[in-house]
Amino acid sequence: MGKKTTIKARILRLSIISILVLSILLVSLASILIFNAYDESYRKQALSLANSYSQTIQTNIENLQDDLNAAASNLMIFNDAVPADTRMSHLASLAATSHFKDFSIARSDGTTLNDTNISDREYFQSAMRGEYYVSSPVVRKTDNSVTTMVAGPSVTYNNEQYVVYGGLDSLYFSRGLSSIDMGAGSTVSVIDKYGQIVASSTPAQVEALANYTEVPDPALQAFAREMLENEEGIAHYTYGGTDYMAVYQKIEGTDGWTIAVSANYSEVVAKVVLDIIICLVLSGTLILVNIIVTLKVSNKISNPLTMSTKRLVLLSQGDVKTPFENHAPNDETRILSQSLVDTVQTLRLYIEDISSVLSALAAGDLTVSSTLEYKGDFQEIGTSLREISTALNRAFSTVKESMVSIQSGATQVAAGAQTLSTTAMEESQAVSEISSTVANINDQADNTAITARKAAELTHTTNINANSGGELMKELLQAVENIKDKSSAISQIIKTIGDIAFQTNILALNAAIEAARAGGAGKGFAVVANEVGMLASKSQEAAQSTESLITDSLSAVDAGMQLANKAYEQMQAIVSDIGQVTSQIEAIDTATGKQKESLELITENMSRIEVGMQSNTATAQESAASSEELSSLSTSLAQAVSKYKTTM
Repeated sequence: MGKKTTIKARILRLSIISILVLSILLVSLASILIFNAYDESYRKQALSLANSYSQTIQTNIENLQDDLNAAASNLMIFNDAVPADTRMSHLASLAATSHFKDFSIARSDGTTLNDTNISDREYFQSAMRGEYYVSSPVVRKTDNSVTTMVAGPSVTYNNEQYVVYGGLDSLYFSRGLSSIDMGAGSTVSVIDKYGQIVASSTPAQVEALANYTEVPDPALQAFAREMLENEEGIAHYTYGGTDYMAVYQKIEGTDGWTIAVSANYSEVVAKVVLDIIICLVLSGTLILVNIIVTLKVSNKISNPLTMSTKRLVLLSQGDVKTPFENHAPNDETRILSQSLVDTVQTLRLYIEDISSVLSALAAGDLTVSSTLEYKGDFQEIGTSLREISTALNRAFSTVKESMVSIQSGATQVAAGAQTLSTTAMEESQAVSEISSTVANINDQADNTAITARKAAELTHTTNINANSGGELMKELLQAVENIKDKSSAISQIIKTIGDIAFQTNILALNAAIEAARAGGAGKGFAVVANEVGMLASKSQEAAQSTESLITDSLSAVDAGMQLANKAYEQMQAIVSDIGQVTSQIEAIDTATGKQKESLELITENMSRIEVGMQSNTATAQESAASSEELSSLSTSLAQAVSKYKTTM
């Protein structure tokens, strides 16, 4: 909830805020307009002065060009046959009737009648190129005075080029500038393309050959660079603590001269501030007058509203008896006050009627009804009040008639609920016994499943071992076959040894025959042949014995191979039988697991049935108790309703 306030304070606050915002907007707008007006005025004035003086300079330059043309038209001044003094005297008389202080001529090599050489001067070089040229103030070579030099295009006389030039007072272009007033400190200056001051409202700057680009003040240096770089423009700078606005532009017909009119911009700001202060004073006066007028108007509006508000507060608190008089002026507030008076009176009548009807109903008289005419949206209240009386009358009449049936039905419900409670308890006990039996079966199924799982694991291990034994028998059979192959190879070797012994015996016999032929010389050889023959006989006997043994070994190996084959076939049969046993036991294990899951599901469902039976038993017991209570309440209700008076 916001801070408490009054209509009078809100009107006053709104009025002050409105006039304050309006004043701020007006003062701001006026300030902007005043500032723009002063700024535009100073800008136009400075631009007008710059244009005017530019035209003056151009006119003066044209007059100077005419004077130079007039002097150059007198060919006698170029005639070297005429004495120099005579020509100089004639030039002086020509200058007296012109704007120049004096005239002089220079040859193409720069030598002059004054015995000086001006070939290094820019005005001479421009004249030799056929151009008019007005120089910035320079120190003259003849008398070291500060002079502005003007030269015209070169003239050809007797196949020789000559330049006519003249000297001006250094302040020639500054005349009249000192009378220009654009505020304290304002200046008018003309600078050349190098920044040197050609003319100024401060003549001392011209005579001192001052250059803006060389002054120590950075602001003036920046302003000078801007003038040299641009054709025209407006610049603001601060010099000596004073703000200036300068309008500058190039002067046509010159060698890059620029005129700048600098106005004292601080005076513009001061005038704007003064005008803003005047506007603020006027705004303050306007706000004060507005507050006084607003107070008087708000009093006429707020006083009746305050009285009406206080009465409405009492009305919101339920007070319809306190009187209220209308003292408002003849406007909307009077209509509001009179409407409040009528509202209070009407509400008092309505509340008295409603209170009368409800009091009778509270006393048990259901035959009472409202006779007051309700208006507007209150018609629904009157209609509802009458309908409430009629509806209560009918309802209680019906209730009286129904109480007898309710009492009889409540008694029957109580008896049925008691029977239901007894049956539910017996069913709950039976379900508990079934649940216990199923739990025992579930435990036995768990044990069977565990035993089946262990048997499956044992047969699986036996199957693995049998498979390993079959593999070993296979390897044994392969080893016996290998022995048989090796024995056959040995038999061939023994046969070869027998052949060698036979051949050796023949060789020993031949050696003995040869030794006998040799006689005494072959006796030693006969002994050796005899020994060799004996060794050959023994070798043959040994080979025959070994061959006999190997033949017996081969017979034994064949018998062993037949036994090993039979053992391998028996082992494969055992492995196959063990595999079938393993499959059957695994099937038993799987079936046992499914039986266990079914028993667990049965156990879970029996638990739910048991919980449901317990809940039904509790509900049946509660229903029995509730039906007994209902029977008792119906009796009490019949006694309570019997005291109401109805038309039926």
